[in-house]
Amino acid sequence: KGLARENEFNELMEQAQLTYQQAIGADEATARDLLKQTEALLAEAEAIKPGEATIGQLRGSIAEQQDIIDKVERLYWVGELRSYDDPGTQLRRVVVNGLNVYVLDSGNDQVYRHQLDAANDALEPDENDPVLVRRAQQVDTAVVGEMIDLVWMSAGGNRQTSDLLILESGGLLEYNPSWGLVSVPIADKEVWSLPTAVASYFGNFYILDPQAGQIFRYLPSAEDYSIPVENYFPDDVAVDLTGAVDMAIDGFIYVLYADGAIRKFEGGVPVEFEVTEMDKPLNRATAIYTAPDDEAQFIYVADAGNKRVVQLNKDGRFVRQFKPRDEESVDFNTLRSIFVDELGGKLYLLNDNALYVANITPIE
Repeated sequence: KGLARENEFNELMEQAQLTYQQAIGADEATARDLLKQTEALLAEAEAIKPGEATIGQLRGSIAEQQDIIDKVERLYWVGELRSYDDPGTQLRRVVVNGLNVYVLDSGNDQVYRHQLDAANDALEPDENDPVLVRRAQQVDTAVVGEMIDLVWMSAGGNRQTSDLLILESGGLLEYNPSWGLVSVPIADKEVWSLPTAVASYFGNFYILDPQAGQIFRYLPSAEDYSIPVENYFPDDVAVDLTGAVDMAIDGFIYVLYADGAIRKFEGGVPVEFEVTEMDKPLNRATAIYTAPDDEAQFIYVADAGNKRVVQLNKDGRFVRQFKPRDEESVDFNTLRSIFVDELGGKLYLLNDNALYVANITPIE
């Protein structure tokens, strides 16, 4: 009986090896099916010899082949830049400009400011309080309210300077490293219902307000955003923003929904956009990032449900996905925000209550 079980084990392993070899080089659909068959054979073999080393080795090979098929790039290093331990912390957004890093903690309604080292792989030690602004702080004549979102605004249009803009429930704050934090007039705050995200493009400031069913667009004056607000969506275009969680702009506006849907708009009008060629649908998507073509050639989505960051072409075609190696201590199941420096090959992300950086290879 023991000899028969040994022969059965050997036959299962031989068949598993053969099926695995057939998967290599097969077309994508066939390869996926063959790898599933290989895993099923290994499960049978494992029932005969639990803990057998050759089973684990072949499983490792299956995982590597699965990564190739799924276009997974394993991040060989994911460095923790900082953890945030204050009770109630709920990280919302990371924005990087040069060596400056800004992190919004919407749980405690405060914004952190950090400085990267020259290699962009670590933060310089804090010289002063790292909190740039917090709720109930007085800035000029304004008392800061609930923190909603923040974005780096480059000069453009009538806007002469590049600064960090912070939307809080009572209005707008502006920070420039050269002259500090000020309160900035912004028009028509009474039209806001429940803003959730902000974005910038060529000096224009955009507010995503799903409850109002609108994206509000503010054009800059020379010093502020006191010009009356514009509705991005025309009155004759009905857009359902229920479940919208984030947006990004490169000239087009991309709106991300919690269920993983992405909608693309031009001039307030929907345009065709479909995510294709991805191994599995987005699940519990939390953030989207892109920028004008001279800064970003791709779209990136934080897909917490699948523990990955997805990279797409701007027409929606899947390019690849980033996941940490199994050896890394971080798990992308609580992704909250991403920022990508394509030129520098850096991916910055908020996962759970920590800020991380990873190196990504360019697309050749």
